[in-house]
Amino acid sequence: MTSKTHHYIELSDVLGFRFECKYCGAATSYPVDAIFNYTKISTCPSCTKPWVRTEAGSSIEEDISTVVQGIRKLRDCFPPKGKFESNLLFLIEIAPVKGELGV
Repeated sequence: MTSKTHHYIELSDVLGFRFECKYCGAATSYPVDAIFNYTKISTCPSCTKPWVRTEAGSSIEEDISTVVQGIRKLRDCFPPKGKFESNLLFLIEIAPVKGELGV
């Protein structure tokens, strides 16, 4: 017999965003409701390796900011913070925590 487990979170469960350096392990977190200055994630605050910029100069900083703003907007639409009642439960599926059974 095969069994599969799925993990979901509600938008109200999103508390913040964490950015972690693959090189040195330094991390910074921003609460979801905080003013998000995406230019601060262009380089690691510890080792200064580029995080979201390529050597050619292109960047995904604005794309990250768009995701953060989108999650904020959606959180404001659904209960408990929601502006209106909804019969829809909007959930985001997440990967299981490493080390859980089967991972």
